Amino acid sequence: MKITNMIKKSKLSILLGSVILALFFVSSCNLGVVDLDSSESAAARSAGFLAENGTYTLFAGQNINSGLLTVSNDADTLTVTFTAASDWFIAETHLEVVSSLTDVPSTRQGSPIPGQFSVNETHNPAVSEVIYTFSLADNGFEFGDTIVIAAHAVVQNIVDGEFIQEETAWSSGPRFVARGNWATYSAYVIQEPAEVVEDEAEWKDETAYAGDTAGNGNAWWFAFDASDPAVQNIYAGQKLVEGASVTLGDGTLTIDLGDNMRLQEVDEPVKIQGYDELPDSRPPSGPFTTYKGDELSISVAGYNFFVIHLDVDVKQ
Repeated sequence: MKITNMIKKSKLSILLGSVILALFFVSSCNLGVVDLDSSESAAARSAGFLAENGTYTLFAGQNINSGLLTVSNDADTLTVTFTAASDWFIAETHLEVVSSLTDVPSTRQGSPIPGQFSVNETHNPAVSEVIYTFSLADNGFEFGDTIVIAAHAVVQNIVDGEFIQEETAWSSGPRFVARGNWATYSAYVIQEPAEVVEDEAEWKDETAYAGDTAGNGNAWWFAFDASDPAVQNIYAGQKLVEGASVTLGDGTLTIDLGDNMRLQEVDEPVKIQGYDELPDSRPPSGPFTTYKGDELSISVAGYNFFVIHLDVDVKQ
């Protein structure tokens, strides 16, 4: 009788052990199946957090890819954008952008409290994108600083108008606490904007004349005939300069250098002399009296002709 009971107990133990092992195996298999199109493992999340600065996954229900959090900055402003994935929508956003993890509103145990974040917003109806901007100076952020971004959202999965589910979501990164609350935060390094590359085109010093009337004599020059069309060309180094012109209207000569020409950094690069009759040869610009300076809009008297001499740089 005792032997029979022992056999029964042994069989029962084996049976229970088999059931437990089977349950463990099924659970392990379920946990190991990761749809890379919609979710990522904790290791993948951590790697993504470390590898990319500025783009983070919005994980809903801990493992579902429900969209992106994108962070960027220019010289003055930090921009944080929540973007929902296909068939997902954003119903609430909670956001805290701070210099230190300890500045995020949290419980004594370290779990974040989204309702106490600086940004709390409800979106009804739910939306696909939400953008927030922050002043770098007002928040004390400087180039090279690593800041903490606690980005929480309530997201809804709606397919063909049918509500499927609602989840809370956090941007990818490390967990706030090791156990219990799975909430995560992201870190971002404030980027120093790239220096603006100055125009690297070559510029050549030239003498230019404005007007379409060719001057007399052996030397090349042009004059502006006031009886001709009001808008005339500018020639530099004997060549017409595209996009440049001179206009006479209401007693004012207006010089437009365009994109391919600029005044030289010299004294009086613009010299103008008015004539009733054109001289027989190119006049020297030094003695000009109608105007000398660097203005490009000049009031003039009613002469028949103007010789407009320009010291310019021309883009090659």
